[in-house]
Amino acid sequence: MKDDSKETGLRLLKKGRQGILRMIFSRSGLILVLLAVQVLFLFSIFHWFEEFLPHIYGGVVIFTVFMVL
Repeated sequence: MKDDSKETGLRLLKKGRQGILRMIFSRSGLILVLLAVQVLFLFSIFHWFEEFLPHIYGGVVIFTVFMVL
């Protein structure tokens, strides 16, 4: 009886691992991972250009005024 329950537990553990791997490498999992990478990349770019923010903002304002006129 103990061996049977131990074997069942191992089988469920292997099935759970396959389920997690299948979820990660599925289409939805891949899209979620790539979306998270894109968000992290975007925030790292904002952090990297943080010191140039006044210059970028000034350029955007000048460009907007020029386009409105």
